[in-house]
Amino acid sequence: MVGTINWTGAKLAYDHKGTMNVKSGDFSAEGNKIKSGEFVIDMTSLKNTDLASDPEKQSDLEDHLKGSDFFDVETFSTAEFSITSVADAATDEANCMITGNLLLKGVSKSVTFPALVVVKEDGSLTSVSDKFKINRTDWGVKYGSGLTGVIGDKIISDDITLQISLEAK
Repeated sequence: MVGTINWTGAKLAYDHKGTMNVKSGDFSAEGNKIKSGEFVIDMTSLKNTDLASDPEKQSDLEDHLKGSDFFDVETFSTAEFSITSVADAATDEANCMITGNLLLKGVSKSVTFPALVVVKEDGSLTSVSDKFKINRTDWGVKYGSGLTGVIGDKIISDDITLQISLEAK
């Protein structure tokens, strides 16, 4: 399995974007429906993409996000997502609603998101989620949160927008 997770985190005046790689995983499917599955996210692969023109700032942000203020990748080098249920969704962008447990920084919380899943005749599967949000404080990532008393332009949004793209055989 290969995959990428695109992320966006924001402050009041601007946001940062980046990626993380899917390290491993597997799915079972029937037709265009995922039946079960799980994947592991390589948190050490966290990259910033919007500061590419300023490598020093890019590196500083990546180091900060990987540090103990945010995702503490030295202690928690991976995160995991395990599907618990899949329901039909009938929109132009999605054919299923995927619910599963996201284990991040040792905390497991349920997450639901819409996705377009396509199973090809050769048995390979592609899945692209719509963009969806998680509240980082649910997993103990509280640096810069308004919940901790930070005010004004120092506040970092508690919401992280994610989009997951996976390919499996």
